[in-house]
Amino acid sequence: PPPPPEAERVEAHNRRRKSLQERIVDTGRRMTQTGATVRAVSPRAGSRRYRRSTLREPWAISPLGSRKRSETKNGGVWLDRHEVLASLKNQRLRALENLKAVWKMRERMKTDVRTPVSWENGEHENLLKELWKGFRPNTPFPGRRSKEWGGLGFQGSDPQTDFRGGGLLSLRALVYWATTHSETAKGIIDSQPPLVENQYPVCTAGIAISAHLSTFLGIPIITLQKTGPVELGIADSNLAKAIARSVGPNEFEAEGLFFELFSVMMRVLDSRWKSVKATYFDFNRILGELSAELSLLLDKNPYHFSHIVKQLLVKV
Repeated sequence: PPPPPEAERVEAHNRRRKSLQERIVDTGRRMTQTGATVRAVSPRAGSRRYRRSTLREPWAISPLGSRKRSETKNGGVWLDRHEVLASLKNQRLRALENLKAVWKMRERMKTDVRTPVSWENGEHENLLKELWKGFRPNTPFPGRRSKEWGGLGFQGSDPQTDFRGGGLLSLRALVYWATTHSETAKGIIDSQPPLVENQYPVCTAGIAISAHLSTFLGIPIITLQKTGPVELGIADSNLAKAIARSVGPNEFEAEGLFFELFSVMMRVLDSRWKSVKATYFDFNRILGELSAELSLLLDKNPYHFSHIVKQLLVKV
């Protein structure tokens, strides 16, 4: 058959080059996380064939950096070695910047989880008022001490005493849930079972869950764990790595994903509680089961934060 026109040949050439570039970018992202070596990506640097820019039968780059022959027989393209290495280096630097943002978020959470909530602190008082408004937008603020706080799932008439386990971090998590997912949060509180023994304290559960979620970032606090808390490096936390892969180098975006995970866990808890018709005495058992399920999920090192959310919501 006659050779294709020059314009079509050039267009096909550019498409193949673009496709290979995209694969290299994807490979760099994977190799950054898997620890694969860069030197296995390309052919011998001293090869004369390697230095040419329009070679046939290009090498295909696999996710682990091994080489194999492409099925393409004609019109193959080599990418320059420096182009490959620059792309991989750029991906690695970007991943490190994102992980640094998660580290900053965790350092702030370490302080928040140990900060007692107090009405005497103006910031804390405003957050508690915001929490009430998120759950009860049409009801006037009841004041610092009122039985109406019990209707939100606090154990006493003064909510500040319930935050001993999670401190300011738990208060900020509940405020995020009540304001960002207002309809879902109000629905969970207002749809408690009619029998008192089948109800559970929603906000108290939120305090326990938010504090326990922080341990998956390597913050050493005593929560539902049977063994002593262990402080992990940020790179040893699969949750931290999944968040870092899902956001840019912005610690507040990373914090938003942590609070999103908290909101999802509240939905999962409510669904599980009502499906098994649990009683108050099952409270710690169900929280422990949810913790074990999340731990098992994170042990598989999910690549993206959305994978965690998707798996948690399967049974909701």
